[in-house]
Amino acid sequence: MNVNVTNILKKVKDFLKPQVALLIAAALLFISIFMPIMDLPRRYEKAVEQQIETAEDYDRDSEVKELKTMLKPSTARLFSTYVLGLLGGDVSASETIMFIAPLTALPLILIIATVALAILKKHLPVVILSAINFIVLLIQKTVFSQVFIDNGEFRWAFGNGFMFFAVILVAAVAVWNVIENKKAKKACADVLK
Repeated sequence: MNVNVTNILKKVKDFLKPQVALLIAAALLFISIFMPIMDLPRRYEKAVEQQIETAEDYDRDSEVKELKTMLKPSTARLFSTYVLGLLGGDVSASETIMFIAPLTALPLILIIATVALAILKKHLPVVILSAINFIVLLIQKTVFSQVFIDNGEFRWAFGNGFMFFAVILVAAVAVWNVIENKKAKKACADVLK
C-alpha cells in the first residue's frame, strides 16, 4: 500500500508541473497586453514630447493622453485611448469601429478569455483560443505594418514579439497539460487496479 501512495504522490507532483507552467504562461500572456507593441522613431519622439508639453501648458488633457499613447502604444493603451476618445467625442465613431476597436479589442478579449480558461484548467479551449489569437495578431501586425510601420511613423517594439511568443507558449503548455492529464488518468487507473 505504501508503494501505491508513493506512486500516486509522484504522479500528482508530475501532474502539477504543467499546471503551474500554464499559469505562468498565462500570466506572461496577460502582461504582454501592457507592453509597448510599437515605438516612435527617435526623430519623432522629441517632437511628440514637445507637443505633450505644449498641450499640458494649455490644459488639453485628452490631447495629452493621446500623445502619451503615441510614445509607447500597447494593446491595452491603444484600446483604452480610443474607447475613451469615442465616449468623450474626441474620436470619430467610424474610425474607431472600423479600424482601431477590432484590431485592439479582439486580441485583448481573446487574451483575457485565454487567461481565464487557463486558470479554470480548460486546456482544449485554451489551445483553440490561442490559435485564433495568433491569427488575429498576424492580421493586426499586417494592418498596423501597412498603416503605421511602412510609412515610418512607428517601428515594432519588443512587446509585439513578446505577445506572439506568449500566445505560442500558452498553446504549447496547454497541449502539454492535455498530454499529462491523459498520462495521469492512465497511471491512476493502473495504480488502482
